[in-house]
Amino acid sequence: MNKKEKNQEIERRLAEEVQETTPDVMEDVLTGSRTAEPMAEDKIRQITETKRPRKPWKVVVAAAAAVALVTGGSVFAYRQINNGVDSIVQLDVNPSIEMKVNRSEKVLSAEALNDDAKEILGNMDLKGASLDVAMNALIGSMLQNGYIDELANSILITVENKDAAKGAALQERLSSEVEQLLQDGQVNGAVLSQTTSADGELSELARQYGISVGKAALVRQLVEADSLLDFASLAKLPINDLNLLASSRKIALDGVSFTGQASNGAYIGETKAKEIAFQRAGATDATAAELEIELDCDDGVMLYEVEFRVGGYKYEYDVDASTGEIRKEERKARPTQPTTTQGVGTTTAPASDPTESSAAQTTGSSGRLTVDQALNAALSHAGVSAQWAYDKSVELDYDHGVAVYEIEFHSAATEYEYKIDAATGEVLQWKSEEDDRPASTSAGGQEIGMEKAKALALERAGLTGDVRFVKEKREYDDGRLIYELEFRANGMEYECEIDAMSGAVLSWDSDGDD
Repeated sequence: MNKKEKNQEIERRLAEEVQETTPDVMEDVLTGSRTAEPMAEDKIRQITETKRPRKPWKVVVAAAAAVALVTGGSVFAYRQINNGVDSIVQLDVNPSIEMKVNRSEKVLSAEALNDDAKEILGNMDLKGASLDVAMNALIGSMLQNGYIDELANSILITVENKDAAKGAALQERLSSEVEQLLQDGQVNGAVLSQTTSADGELSELARQYGISVGKAALVRQLVEADSLLDFASLAKLPINDLNLLASSRKIALDGVSFTGQASNGAYIGETKAKEIAFQRAGATDATAAELEIELDCDDGVMLYEVEFRVGGYKYEYDVDASTGEIRKEERKARPTQPTTTQGVGTTTAPASDPTESSAAQTTGSSGRLTVDQALNAALSHAGVSAQWAYDKSVELDYDHGVAVYEIEFHSAATEYEYKIDAATGEVLQWKSEEDDRPASTSAGGQEIGMEKAKALALERAGLTGDVRFVKEKREYDDGRLIYELEFRANGMEYECEIDAMSGAVLSWDSDGDD
């Protein structure tokens, strides 16, 4: 049936409905005229004299109005069927496209939700095309432009329809069609599909992060299933990476259908990530235990988290999944296990670290390392020269009754944190991670330097000679570069902040040293 025949059929049905619902009063009118008493002659004459002849054009207008009523109703119904949105279909790869279709599965609109999608749509005008034709064109464009290939083969299909059964049927059909289209394009695809209803939270998440409602629904499920995952980071990822994360972290996604397997061909793989971490730690398959490897994401960057134990230490590494670069590393001393000697509980020291030097540290007069010795121990372990370290902070603290130095410093684009045994110089814990903060905000070398800041602090305290600084930290506070210092002398404890550019004392506090 062509378009004209459809219109005629709609008009015919509406005309029949109007006719059926219009009351037939003709018989009542005739009956009334037969039973009424005869009019008086003067009344007949009065009516005859006052009656005006009915003009022919009024009859024509009345007839036209009746036709317009029927035709207008049919056009309204036709528009409701052909212009009303029945389903919303979203395609997400990294390109994200939303199509609105009517009950006849004709495309009413196709909208690019991000820049990649604009490339996929190009000059295509899909309005009026059947949904099947539109899907064929979009998948073909994604294949042609390299958004779907053997390295990244996942696509998400999301269907929204008020009729749940109809939405589910459309989801299943489109999933099968897309799977076939990818096979025709020589790609072993991984197709994820779901039906959804855009609740207020999903709509707000989609708006906030500039993604489709379907992708927001998928990311929300991942985050709810694993609290270590972050919505903002995952929102930046293409569907293939989200698919890989769900698989690696063994997350079951409710209401999401899967066909095929996500490709990890763009990444180094778990085996290579393990080799890189083992090499850095000096570990081997024979010495390492409790090995765990899983994919993670940090600010849109895919990482392999590699964790294992060697002796009394636990190692954690974040390895860039694309480049193999170590972006973060940490070593922690595991809790020591108690042993019993003649009924007296003692503790054993952690097993030696394969990367640890056996050289003894020289301690100060107090029986513990000086601040400089502890800092040098950390710098030596990190392989960083003192002249290239900045934002250095050394603080004496106690961890379960053991005196330790907590040390922080930066070098190049890396931030380091250490815990050093204050008596032996042993590295108890350390980690490093990428830091994109600039080394200095000074202009023309105007920063006063840590030594000058310490001298200013001693001058303010009225002290000279050998003073023990327990904290020396260079940091940024609301965009201002400052030195944060703590030192003790003559039974007093001093804390201050000094502007790194001007030398001004920004804060000062002194109290009895407990």
